[in-house]
Amino acid sequence: MYNKAYSILKDRKLAVEALCDAFEHIWKNISKFDDPRGSRSIVLAVTIVRNCSYALMENKSRDLTPAKESREFSAYGLEDTLHEMSSSDITKVVNRLGGENKNIFLLKYAYGFSDAKTARTLNESENNVAARLQKAQKKLRALLLRGWD
Repeated sequence: MYNKAYSILKDRKLAVEALCDAFEHIWKNISKFDDPRGSRSIVLAVTIVRNCSYALMENKSRDLTPAKESREFSAYGLEDTLHEMSSSDITKVVNRLGGENKNIFLLKYAYGFSDAKTARTLNESENNVAARLQKAQKKLRALLLRGWD
């Protein structure tokens, strides 16, 4: 759960704060957790910490992105870069991905689908979805690096 919060917030203190919020929410809804080791409970707990992390990020006025001069366009750097952009600019650059790359990217990042859920939605294998998602990320990074407008 901590790893999920940290991957979203990129800050240890904020990740711990999100965990505290998540545990409080879980405690208030403990009756929904049938088997604490069951996959349903694990998915529910991770979903709660994800939602708490995003809520915390929206409520904080501080800048959670790295300095522009030191930014790397890794998968996380890509998310940071998109976070800095306006929604209309994001729409423009994602539309430049085209076709299936655009669809897979949107299912993953706009709708939060896992690779497995994306694969089921598109009737494809998870490996194919993961490969196409990587291709979409590389193309998006290239567009951002060379200027997309």
